[in-house]
Amino acid sequence: MLLLVGAAQAESAGTLPEGSQVVYTGLGLTTFSALDQGSGVVERDRGLRTRLDLYGSLGLTDAMQLSLSAPVIYSTVADDPDNLPCPNLLPGEGYCESYATLGQARLDGRYGLVRKKAKATLGVAIDVDRWNRARRGQYNSAGSGRTTTEAFLIAGGDLPVGAWTLSGLMLGGYTRSFAPDAISADGTITVRAPGDTVRGSIELRARPPAPFTVELGAHTVQRLSGVPLDGDWVGDWFFSDKDRWNVLQYSHWAGSLKATVDLPDNMGVHIGASRVLAVDNGPADLMDVSIGWHRYFAP
Repeated sequence: MLLLVGAAQAESAGTLPEGSQVVYTGLGLTTFSALDQGSGVVERDRGLRTRLDLYGSLGLTDAMQLSLSAPVIYSTVADDPDNLPCPNLLPGEGYCESYATLGQARLDGRYGLVRKKAKATLGVAIDVDRWNRARRGQYNSAGSGRTTTEAFLIAGGDLPVGAWTLSGLMLGGYTRSFAPDAISADGTITVRAPGDTVRGSIELRARPPAPFTVELGAHTVQRLSGVPLDGDWVGDWFFSDKDRWNVLQYSHWAGSLKATVDLPDNMGVHIGASRVLAVDNGPADLMDVSIGWHRYFAP
């Protein structure tokens, strides 16, 4: 339905060397069973979104990198007869239908501004999932069905501490939404659906004198415009507009934990978990777990 840190592969403040490549594939699961609805948190049927994560990256020069990612998603609902909304709400719209789809595809270009011990990289990305536009209003929606672009900056560096290496990384991004306005049922409210978004992350990594790394992260997503998920939203948007989720002024704070185990031949296994810790106008217990494998191909 909404946004959370996804695949287990690690973010980087640097860029790949010219001619080198990285490929990543993995499995993930995103789930929630409660919504923050203004007056409090309400238990709901459990939404489940399993995915196959696919990612590839190429070093165009020592300072420029191009990446492409897209998940293959199966989205469904575990209906609890004691909870809403499935299976009977909005049956003509297929509100609770299970389906498989290609998720949001992302084309990501980066330029290394600083490439020393401390690194800083500027990036621009375009995210597209217009093929999911017809399902954007489902309870188990896989995306907004809209096109967005993001400008982002990543900075970080390493600090040797005895035989250990400690690393820190900060990321900030601004996403511009290319979406039409949505108008409430009574015609009095107009909002872009979805609105522009800012996000930020801080990640701390520790690598002992062994072939593995552990990472802790804190993340936030803040949609800059929209309406609250409350009783007025039900009357103004829920029954009349498939942009019912896109119009929300959603925000969250989340924590993440990741581990990477190095393997021979420039390969590695990544395991990650993320969970929303505080939220406005969205799933209150949103959680993501993933496991994946990468391989680095030297130039």
